[in-house]
Amino acid sequence: MAEEEEEGKFEGRRLRKKNYSHGQALFETHRLNDNIPEDLLMKIFARLPAKYVTRLRCVSKLWYSLIASRYFTKLFIESPSSAKRQRLLVSLVDMAAPRHYKYLSSSSTNDDHSDTSVCVMDQVLNMPGLEGYFVNVLCGLICVRLGRSLRIFNLTTRQRVILPILRSKLLTEDNIWNAFGHVPVQDEYKVLSTFWEVSEDEGRVVRSDHQVLVLGRGASWRNTNGQIYPHRPYREGCTMAINGVMYYGGWIGKNTSVVISFDLASEDFSMIELPIEAGIIWHACRANLMNYGDKVAVLEYSLLPYDGTIDLWVLEDARKRKWSYKTLVLPLSQMNFVYGNELTLLGTGRRGLVWLAKKMLIPTEPRPYVI
Repeated sequence: MAEEEEEGKFEGRRLRKKNYSHGQALFETHRLNDNIPEDLLMKIFARLPAKYVTRLRCVSKLWYSLIASRYFTKLFIESPSSAKRQRLLVSLVDMAAPRHYKYLSSSSTNDDHSDTSVCVMDQVLNMPGLEGYFVNVLCGLICVRLGRSLRIFNLTTRQRVILPILRSKLLTEDNIWNAFGHVPVQDEYKVLSTFWEVSEDEGRVVRSDHQVLVLGRGASWRNTNGQIYPHRPYREGCTMAINGVMYYGGWIGKNTSVVISFDLASEDFSMIELPIEAGIIWHACRANLMNYGDKVAVLEYSLLPYDGTIDLWVLEDARKRKWSYKTLVLPLSQMNFVYGNELTLLGTGRRGLVWLAKKMLIPTEPRPYVI
C-alpha cells in the first residue's frame, strides 16, 4: 500500500513537471517574441529548410503572420542559402485525362559548378486540389487552371488560393491561355488571361480579350490597360519574364508568327515582328522562345536532325525591332540522331541551357518542363 501511494505521488510530480515544462515553453516563446525584433526573426527563419519553416507557423499567431507575409516570401527566396534549395520540378500528365497532372520534385539540385547533371526526383507533391492544366511556376508558387478557375499553390507553406471565375464573351474550352508573372518594383503577382476568336475562312484572329488579376485581398479580374492588335498565344511555347516584361509567342494569322511582350507594371502590350528572312513558324518541332543572356531569343532547330545546325535569333533592341543572328553547328554524329528525327523543346534553363528530345519519345506535344 505504501509503495502504491509513493508511486502515485511520483506520477503526480511527473505530470506537474510536464505541464510546467509546456507552460514554460509558451512563456519562453512569448519572451522570445518580445526580445527579438520581427525583422531579425524572419532573417533567422529564412535560413531554415522549407519543412521547418512550415512547422514554425504553428508556434504562435505572430510567427504565422510573419511567415505568411509577402516580405518573408521574398526574403526566403533571396536568402544566401536559396541556391542550395533550388529544385527541379517536373509535371507528368495523363494523356487519357489531360487535366490530371502529377508533380514530382527533387529534394535539391546540384549547384552550377557541379560535375554531374544527375537529379533524383524523389518528392511527390500531393496537395489537395492540385490538378488541372499547368500554367507555370514562379518563386515557389504553382499556378494551374481547372475549367474557368485558376488556383495558386505555395509549395513552402502548402497553402492554396482559388481565384475568381473567368468570364468573357469569347471564352470557350479551346480558346483560353494564362500566364503568371511578378512585378519586381511593386512586388505584385499578376495573372494574365487571354481569349480570342478566329475567322473560320481565313484563320485570322479577329478579336482577342485580355484580362488581368492582381493577387491580394479582394482580387478580381479586369480588362488590361493597354490595347493590342488581336492575337492568340502559342500555347505550347515558352513564356518568360525579363526585367518585368513578359514575352510569349503568338499568332495574328494562320501562318503569321509574332512575339508578344506584356509589361507587367504598365500592362501595355507590344507586338514584335519576327525577321522575314528567318521564316520562323511556331511549332513544337521547329522553333520556340528562350532567354539568351537576359535577351529574348528564338531558337530554330528544325534542321538539327538533318545537318546538325541550329539558328539563334536574338532580339537586341525591342523598340527598333533589331535582331542579331548566328548559326550553331553541333556534332550530329555524337548525338545519337537518326536522319529525319523530329525534335521538340522541353525547356530552357536560367543560364542559357536548352533541353531537346526526340518527339518519338513523347506521345504528344508537351508543355515545357519548369526549372
